[in-house]
Amino acid sequence: MKIALLDTETTGAARHDEVIELAVAVIAIDPDSGRFTGLDGHYRGLREPRIPISAGALAVHGISMQSVRGHSLDETACRALLEPCAAIVAHNITFDRAMMGRLWSWTLQLPWRCSCWGFDWRSIGAPNRRLQSL
Repeated sequence: MKIALLDTETTGAARHDEVIELAVAVIAIDPDSGRFTGLDGHYRGLREPRIPISAGALAVHGISMQSVRGHSLDETACRALLEPCAAIVAHNITFDRAMMGRLWSWTLQLPWRCSCWGFDWRSIGAPNRRLQSL
């Protein structure tokens, strides 16, 4: 079974904001044991947005307009990675799924799961659900 771990960086958090970085790692899981068996593919790409990167977003991810200028994401490669997966896992599904759906509407049909709210992190000793803490 394949599971995609997906993360985006964006120009900001508003409805008009855009994806500027996409990272995907597809992992193979043994369906009987649930154990990780290997990396099955990955993608990382930058994208030049049509709007400026907000100062707040820049402070979070450090990606400047200069670093994304002239870059675009490879939709064909991403589709080939994501569509065969049993699940697409994002740490904040509400945000990442919405951003990806605005970028490529076909991603809305994928089987999304949330690692932030879909798991009891405190049960394994995590202080909170924030990705930086985990």
